[in-house]
Amino acid sequence: GFSPIEVNDQSIILGAGRKYRWENSYLPVGMTSRDDVFVTGGYLNVVVDGKAGFPKPDRISFLEKFDDHVVIQAEGVIGDGLRMSVTTRVEYDGIAMVEVRLIPLRAVVISRLHFVANIRSNPWTKMLVFNAKDIDRRDNIIVRDTNYNGAFLNAISIVDGEKSFWLFQDNAEG
Repeated sequence: GFSPIEVNDQSIILGAGRKYRWENSYLPVGMTSRDDVFVTGGYLNVVVDGKAGFPKPDRISFLEKFDDHVVIQAEGVIGDGLRMSVTTRVEYDGIAMVEVRLIPLRAVVISRLHFVANIRSNPWTKMLVFNAKDIDRRDNIIVRDTNYNGAFLNAISIVDGEKSFWLFQDNAEG
């Protein structure tokens, strides 16, 4: 059945023991499913003008709070040259859609923007990846170990057969 979304400080609480938790962060630092920890230690790893960092937003606010969805926005400045705004819409069923906006305040070089998190190991967990130019060729979809740390590939999903956690990402190429 339908369970309305609840908001508690910087956490979004969904039905079936699911929770997305921010801690003065751009993206959730942790997620639970069925009241069991599933994702921990989430953070952004950013390199701007050759300087690595783990930025924290200056401000987090809820733009919308409804029974069926919540929109949370985190905004801040990285160094002295890049404003970042991350808007996350979480639906009642746990689907989260994220928009990352990078607004340069001067000429900057962004060489890395990674979201890093620990995902609980499970024999059902798989990561399906593809090159953007091969999206229409299902035979080119590759199953990767979730510890993959190579060149960027579009990830279709990270799937856990017991907890139904999906991650979609796209680098807007292809």
